[in-house]
Amino acid sequence: MKNFSKYILPLLSIMILSALTMSCTQDEPKDSPFVDPDKPNESTVLIYAVATNSLWANLLEDKIEMTLAGPDIDLSKNNVLIYQTIYGYDEEDNRVSEASIVKLVKQNDPVNPYGWETVKEYSNETGSLNPSRVAEVIDYVKGNFPADSYGLVFWSHSTASQPSETTRAISSMGSSVSSPVALPELGYFGEDQTTSQKEYTYLDIDLLAQAVPDGLFEYIWFDSCLMSNIETIYQFRNKCETFVAYPTEVLDKGLPYHLVLPCMVGKDKDLVEAANRFFQYYSESFGTIAVADMKKLGALTDFCREIFSPGVEISVSDLTKYSRKSIGPFYDFGQYLASIAKAQGIDYETGFSALMNDFLMYKATTSGRLLNLTIDPETYSGISAHVYSFGVDDVKESYYKSLDWYKEVFGE
Repeated sequence: MKNFSKYILPLLSIMILSALTMSCTQDEPKDSPFVDPDKPNESTVLIYAVATNSLWANLLEDKIEMTLAGPDIDLSKNNVLIYQTIYGYDEEDNRVSEASIVKLVKQNDPVNPYGWETVKEYSNETGSLNPSRVAEVIDYVKGNFPADSYGLVFWSHSTASQPSETTRAISSMGSSVSSPVALPELGYFGEDQTTSQKEYTYLDIDLLAQAVPDGLFEYIWFDSCLMSNIETIYQFRNKCETFVAYPTEVLDKGLPYHLVLPCMVGKDKDLVEAANRFFQYYSESFGTIAVADMKKLGALTDFCREIFSPGVEISVSDLTKYSRKSIGPFYDFGQYLASIAKAQGIDYETGFSALMNDFLMYKATTSGRLLNLTIDPETYSGISAHVYSFGVDDVKESYYKSLDWYKEVFGE
């Protein structure tokens, strides 16, 4: 007899998701949910959820939370969409994956008044972390669900500005590659097995940013680990007005969507309140978050260009570390800048504090521990940074030098 222990939970998730979703066999269902392009809705929110990994059950939970938020959202004026990847196994141990876009809808069911309607299905021949798939999904959503404003949530595993286990020659061609190293030893956004390949694929942040059109999104929210990182933020500087993310790992439940989703839609959306609700939800356990005003990033960047200097070496022993194991390492951005300034005899505190206060609309951290991490709210800047090692020519540092932040502030 086969051991079905590794199959039953993923298969059960597909069955439950299918029950919650009104399937359609065509790209457009009979009763089309699309919006009249001449009468755009107030907002469209796309959650790009890559769950063909250990987070598959969390996606199921989050979808249920979003249905619970349904009564607080005017779905006649606002679209809530998920690009989702789910998986299971067939009787021959072959992995079976599905990729689709589903829409939150009100349904005629007194038990489950809100559910999901499938509006687009995708072939699994292209991975969900292929930049072309990311761009394709965004383009489809923009074309079929026009709105006065758009929000984008990236949902999966992630490790900010550290490269995935890949060569830059391969990544520069727009491909993602596999690695046998287990979590959380890699750097990437996402972990995907949408295709029939048995290895996971990943996507570096520069390629992810390239797949997102400039100026379309009012906000981008990374509901994934470690993405409140100055290098990542700068890479997305032209992609949104507001950037929301966590400088540390986030507990696997991620956003409490039943509490925050109503603040993320509509003409009166309030991202600061959404972030505050996230923080209050985790206030008795562990949580970090920051909300950045991307219009203020230029002034902060100009200041950093004056402070950062090639060849200035600092000790990281006194900096708060926001990553663990082989991820990063990522340290507190404000403390890092202070160390750089001190090493050069520069009095920076007043100017930097004012710029950071303008740049961050909201920041918060608990004082509890996450594994070996302890954060002091008094010194928490809300953003992490990679401490560049001058003169080191390994894969990690070479990739770092390819990022826009390095080019702009170090200019070597």
